[in-house]
Amino acid sequence: MKARRRLRLLWHVRALPAAIAIFALAVIQFYAMRELLAAEVLFAVAFIFVSLVVAAFYLVGSIAERGAEVVDSGIHRGTQVAQRGYHDLEHLTRKWMEGTRFFHAHR
Repeated sequence: MKARRRLRLLWHVRALPAAIAIFALAVIQFYAMRELLAAEVLFAVAFIFVSLVVAAFYLVGSIAERGAEVVDSGIHRGTQVAQRGYHDLEHLTRKWMEGTRFFHAHR
């Protein structure tokens, strides 16, 4: 019986370093996995932040471009109205001046 006990004890003593090594590898793997997951979360947060900044700049640029188109069409319409008003005023003034004696006397 003593021989069997010694053999079992010897087997446990030999298996103990292997068990410790396996446990250490499992702990190291767990630590490495945790670090990789943390890094992935940080990269995801950074990617989302950069995406939001780019989207905000795109949105502001699109709004500014559309606003410029609206302003440009408004300015174009305003110049048309101003030119027509100037032309009508000039026409009325000429008509009025042609009816006065001053216009005929100095011509």
